[in-house]
Amino acid sequence: MRLFFAAMVLLAAARMGVAQDVGAQPAGANSEPVVLTRAAAIRSLPSEKAAEGRAVDLKGVVTWRSARRNHAIIVHDGETAVWVTLLGMSSLWERGLAPEPPVCEPGTLVRVKGKTGPGGYAPVVVAEALEPLGTAPLPEPLRLPVEELLSGSRDAQPVEVEGVVQEVTKPDGAGVASAMMVTGGHVCRVDVERGTELDREQLIDARVRVRGALTPLFNLRSQLTALKLSTNGRDDFQVMRPAPADPFQSTRVPLGNLRKFSPDANPYHRVVTGGVVTFAMPGEFFFLQDGATGVRVNSLEAEVAVGDVVEVAAFVDTTRTLAALNGAVVKKTGRAEVPPPETIEATGILQPQFRDSSRRVALADYDGRLVSLVTHVRRVEALDEKGGLGVIAESDGQAFAAVLASSGAAVPTALREKLVPGAEVRFTGLCDLTFAEKTPKLDLIGITGFRLWLRSPEDMVVLKSPPWWTAGRLQAVLITVGLVLALAVASNIALRRVLKRRTRRLEEVMRLHRDSELEFHAAREERHRLAADMHDGLQQLLVSAAYRMEAAAARMGEGPASAKDQLTAAHGALTRAQSGLRECIWGLKQVDDAEEDDFAALLRHAAGTVEHWPKGLVTVEVEGEPYSLSRQVMGSLLMLMQEAVGNACKHGKASAVKVTLHYFPERFEMAIRDNGRGFDPEQAPGTRQGHHGLESMRLRMKWLGGQLKVTSHPGNGTLIVCQVSRTAAEALLTNTGKGGHPGAGETGA
Repeated sequence: MRLFFAAMVLLAAARMGVAQDVGAQPAGANSEPVVLTRAAAIRSLPSEKAAEGRAVDLKGVVTWRSARRNHAIIVHDGETAVWVTLLGMSSLWERGLAPEPPVCEPGTLVRVKGKTGPGGYAPVVVAEALEPLGTAPLPEPLRLPVEELLSGSRDAQPVEVEGVVQEVTKPDGAGVASAMMVTGGHVCRVDVERGTELDREQLIDARVRVRGALTPLFNLRSQLTALKLSTNGRDDFQVMRPAPADPFQSTRVPLGNLRKFSPDANPYHRVVTGGVVTFAMPGEFFFLQDGATGVRVNSLEAEVAVGDVVEVAAFVDTTRTLAALNGAVVKKTGRAEVPPPETIEATGILQPQFRDSSRRVALADYDGRLVSLVTHVRRVEALDEKGGLGVIAESDGQAFAAVLASSGAAVPTALREKLVPGAEVRFTGLCDLTFAEKTPKLDLIGITGFRLWLRSPEDMVVLKSPPWWTAGRLQAVLITVGLVLALAVASNIALRRVLKRRTRRLEEVMRLHRDSELEFHAAREERHRLAADMHDGLQQLLVSAAYRMEAAAARMGEGPASAKDQLTAAHGALTRAQSGLRECIWGLKQVDDAEEDDFAALLRHAAGTVEHWPKGLVTVEVEGEPYSLSRQVMGSLLMLMQEAVGNACKHGKASAVKVTLHYFPERFEMAIRDNGRGFDPEQAPGTRQGHHGLESMRLRMKWLGGQLKVTSHPGNGTLIVCQVSRTAAEALLTNTGKGGHPGAGETGA
């Protein structure tokens, strides 16, 4: 029984131990832990899994803290370390939504609760609560080879790296300084949180051992790009071999022997060399030349001028194809003439001569040397507002850039005006080569291009101005000619379309002209026939009836007065019918017999010849520039006017009728306004009641292809407006022997 009880206790203890390692687990043997309690489990998450924000409850010691308040810490749980960001907690504190996160110096034992995040390079913990628990010893740093450091797999782990310090920057606003150290041939940046503690003169050129957290630099694709350590202060540095008290006590090397074979080589430490300054960019770099060798020297503090003879104690830059110098300490020793520039073409710079057929070692190269080239300008650009100038030029078919720094003298206006595309210019400046490995397996190095650093505007001499007929102007002329041709083609197409459209219109007008002419002649013949029939038939009958009634009335003598009165009234009615018939016959023939095309004069004549219209009843006015109307239109409008005036007198009792002829550019309009009693057009009697006046007016306008509008109100007179398009009004202007002439239009009446 006791053995069984002991076994149960051991089993329970084992289960509790597992729970502490992996956190609470849901049902299922293969389920993942709900809460992550180990740094290794967090670091092993793929980025997409870490982005899900899994719960974290982690205990460990702080190995590093950012000098930027409540920015980040690194926590080591005894096995491995992980980055912990405090930005979320700091943001809540700054907005007053949470208490300020505690400041946890390295060596503080803490408990972190939060969730996982993908981080910029490796998975991180996004802290939501941070609780100090006491203190604990820091873990021992890892001593790893450079290739393992460069793998990035040890991100956030405590490491120890040894190398030579070549530069120490000044502390930034947060007090962080950076030491640039070379280890195993690779540059490693060391960020020091309390950078003010560093002794720059003591560290530069010293061999040191640095303890810190490996926090490699990465790019926008989360790819490792360079080594970086994050340390807490000066105590993380241990000087293994101090720097020389005097930088110029370092190994002396001729300028032409940098990085060459030597059994006594002391890599990564300073060397001392010298030469004459041939070009200087204050606060950035300058060039030294000694014999046929030129070298670029990068220095932020050196103050030198062209012609100075100097000694420099500097580190050899191992990142360039041709050796350069970094972090130089400069000592001036005198002045000397600058070596004269070598006149050469671009091909000679890009394709130097080699010692043998292996083409691996050149007899001479022009990097860092003064050269002079005759070129043709392609493009000129201002580099900044301080006078910096960049010129893209071409020499021997090779393009390159010539740069005049803004620190130099201003370019004279006369020179700037001549420095235009196409100009032939001699440039003198420092040659700066660019390289690419053409065939890495054979170690062949190829020169891909170069630029010239110009010292002053005197390094640009315009030899010949560009011809007026430049490629740019030729291009402009070709573009202009092309545009003119395009416009001519477009105009030709447009004119052809207009010609086709007008041809179709002319054909339509001619067709309408023929149709209208036939219709006009037919209508005229019919009017003449109708007028003759009415005159010879109905007119004679009316005359005969009137005569007989007049004779009957004369023979009645003293007959009944009532019978005589009836005969007299009948005689008067026949006389009026005869007068109206004469008006109708006159209207049918008047247009054809008119001596001129003046429609206004025709209307005035017609108004004056109607016997039963009071004199001065009708006035005719003209507005606009008159144009000729067809006989058909004038005849129809004349009879419409007679009908309108007759209605105004008979039914409206009008005392004045005004006829206005409007000659608009696009239409002809005749308006008839009277001052009679008026009427309601909606209630006016129609053809069923024997009134055909309005209906006949509408029909006439319909035949003409126009419109008729009647406006009237009881007590306010009547306005009749007749509208017809100008083309319809001029559709037929045939010569009838009375002065008419043919016209044109788009549509016929």
